[in-house]
Amino acid sequence: MQRCVRDELESNWRRYVDGYNLRQGLLRFRRLQVEKTMKSALRGLFIVLSFFAAAIGGVIFDDHKRLGIILIIIGLAGSIYLWFSSERSQRKTDHFSDTTAKLLSLAGVGNPYTQMIEDDLAKGGTHNHVLDALDKALEIDANDVKALAQYVIISALHISLDNHVSPGSISPHARQFLKTSERIERGLKTSEHRYEFLVAKGILLDEIGKHSEARHWFREVGEIQPFPFPFWRLLTATSFGKDRDYINALRELEHALDEGASGPTFDFYYARALGSVGEYDLAISRLEKVRSVRGNYYQLVDLLRSFHHFAWHPMRSAYFALLSAVYVFRKNKMRSLVHMRDSLLAIGLPVLMSFFNIVEKLARKLPIVRTSKLARLTDPGNPYVSLGMSLIKTGNFLAAQKQFVKASKHSDRLNTWMNLCSASLSVSDWMQAQRAHSYLIERWPEEIPAGYAEAISEGLSYQNGGTRN
Repeated sequence: MQRCVRDELESNWRRYVDGYNLRQGLLRFRRLQVEKTMKSALRGLFIVLSFFAAAIGGVIFDDHKRLGIILIIIGLAGSIYLWFSSERSQRKTDHFSDTTAKLLSLAGVGNPYTQMIEDDLAKGGTHNHVLDALDKALEIDANDVKALAQYVIISALHISLDNHVSPGSISPHARQFLKTSERIERGLKTSEHRYEFLVAKGILLDEIGKHSEARHWFREVGEIQPFPFPFWRLLTATSFGKDRDYINALRELEHALDEGASGPTFDFYYARALGSVGEYDLAISRLEKVRSVRGNYYQLVDLLRSFHHFAWHPMRSAYFALLSAVYVFRKNKMRSLVHMRDSLLAIGLPVLMSFFNIVEKLARKLPIVRTSKLARLTDPGNPYVSLGMSLIKTGNFLAAQKQFVKASKHSDRLNTWMNLCSASLSVSDWMQAQRAHSYLIERWPEEIPAGYAEAISEGLSYQNGGTRN
């Protein structure tokens, strides 16, 4: 009986103590909150007064220099304090956010940074700091496979875009490249999100010139891809294009079309492949469909600039060159200046060509200069001869040959027909090669390189069902 009474007294005492401690804790918490509120109000009052002091100091400075200087210094001190206070507050907020994210991740609730990024990406638009946010997510949990998958895809696409904007070398992105490669390999060791890791791996391999290896991984993507149409073929076509195998790039996309590919993404890839083989009007039509749905973005307007240039639509080319300059300005100012130069050239070249045509026509009417170079300033096959030569320099012989076909309809010059014959031989267009060779033999038989006739004859024989020697 006594023991029961003692236990009850101890229990009542413990409750009293706990209640007292709780009341004391609440009182202390309230006191701290009041102190914090007062400090915050005093800080705010000091900052407001310092700004007023700076404003008054500036107004009275001319009449009361000493007092004006003192008031301006007070204002400056307030601004400096505000900056340091803001930085300290931001550090505390970041630290609190990181700690909360770690606790939630350890508790198995999930990684808040990963979810935040998913929500942001779902809203669309541009997200300049998404890789930094994903880095934070991976600091919280280095094995967050979802964050790894998001990171490698976005990073690989950023590297690819940067290399397109500033072609020539992957070295400016070497550190990012190695970091992304390491995370791809880490992700591939898991059994999740294999699709994203393989796509990113193929993109990076394409950027360093290992195109056949990249296509190997894209084919593996085709075996596991979650898309309703063969998206892997779009990646493979891009790889063939980077490898300058434009025929196979187009074939891949035609296979994709047969297998049900459609929509603006497919139209963009298909248009790019059509333009690569010189079908500029068809390519432009497809790109305009994409533009009507997706609006303008750099890769799209840059392609339109290029295709309008080679289709010889100078004003449209100039317009899209200006748009390209605007869209790439923040990323690469030098590239933006190049596009602005291209725009000016696109406007100026037709004017210059018209001027030369007028001079040439006048020269032909004057007996003194009728046989001079002034009477032959321009090639009637231009601009197509010049466009074809610029394509030859990039190794795109198929598109160049189509430009020389256009030039041959207007020009009777040796260089036009020789270019047509040579380009037709290089792309195995034996009918055009024979046409050009016959024209050359008739007018300049001594200028034809040895072996052309034999090569054309053999090609035509093979085309008609014969065999090659």
